[in-house]
Amino acid sequence: MKKKNTYVSLQFLRAFAFLGVFASHNLIADDVFSRWGVAIFFILSGFLNALHDVGKDDVISAKSSFEYATKKVKKIYKLHVIMTFIALFLWVISDLDKYLANMAKEVVLSVIKLATNLLLISDFLPSSGFIGQIFSEYNIVSWYLSASFFFYLLTPALVKITKRINKPLLISGILFLLTMIIDVLLVSFLGTDSAFWYIYECPILRLSDYMIGIQMGYLYASGWSIEGKSTAATSKGWILLGLGVIGSLALLCVGQVKESPIRWFINSGFYFTIPAVLLIFSLTMLNEQIEGLISKNKALRSIVILGNLSAYAYLIHVPVINLVHGVYKRFGTVNLYVWCLISLVLTIVLSVLAKERVGTHKNK
Repeated sequence: MKKKNTYVSLQFLRAFAFLGVFASHNLIADDVFSRWGVAIFFILSGFLNALHDVGKDDVISAKSSFEYATKKVKKIYKLHVIMTFIALFLWVISDLDKYLANMAKEVVLSVIKLATNLLLISDFLPSSGFIGQIFSEYNIVSWYLSASFFFYLLTPALVKITKRINKPLLISGILFLLTMIIDVLLVSFLGTDSAFWYIYECPILRLSDYMIGIQMGYLYASGWSIEGKSTAATSKGWILLGLGVIGSLALLCVGQVKESPIRWFINSGFYFTIPAVLLIFSLTMLNEQIEGLISKNKALRSIVILGNLSAYAYLIHVPVINLVHGVYKRFGTVNLYVWCLISLVLTIVLSVLAKERVGTHKNK
């Protein structure tokens, strides 16, 4: 069983997944790009955690699972705290008169909501109505961190169960089918808007993407690597990569058809699972070949750098987008593309500083 600590090829995927999320939040691209990026991040996280943990001791306890989860989020938790307070400040000043008019109530709600954000439990109840005033995020993207912490708590047990069952393709197929059925039922009974939280943000329902990632990571670690093998095997890797790219692009195009009867599918993103798996699996298989291409091309190295920064940029970009918009509109009409460019450059600069000051982001 061959496992590496670093897969530079996957940094390409991280970079483009982040850009998809960023473009969506900056209104320069449809929401479907954000759905694609989030699916990539969830599945990739499960894939790598399984890949690197599959050979470890199977002894599991509540304490060890908690230590595992806290270790996983520790490198970006300080940044999460900083960005949460910044987002809280921006939220208050954005509607200061309303906040001051109901100051006692707003302060109490703000303190409780801040606690759920910092404890990473903000994503465990539907973010609507009164509950939504407490269980929601000041920095809207931090719901991903909340869900991930929940996944990490379960990871040691999930990896152990995966090794015991040893049917990764079967389990992945069952998980995908169940997710599709549950999503369709929720939309049918609740409607597209009311079902959104359940099929997109709910940690329990999004666990399927992470678990499929674990199955694929186990499958790869069990001997599917083609690194250093024959030219024919390498060609198969490129074919899988091509299918993943074509599948992603096709679904991104379909998802942008506003009047499509299946438009509601963008609220979930489960349909991106298969192309996401193909991309992750093939890029890992082709890591050595892609590393060779990177060494000869500065543009490709720039993409890798963005991939290295993606964990920081993910938490930073929404407050930056909101701040740039707030300042920009005071000087005149906001040009969407200028707003996007300024926000992206500032996000990258702040991500570099965050990586240096807050923690070290390890490549995998």
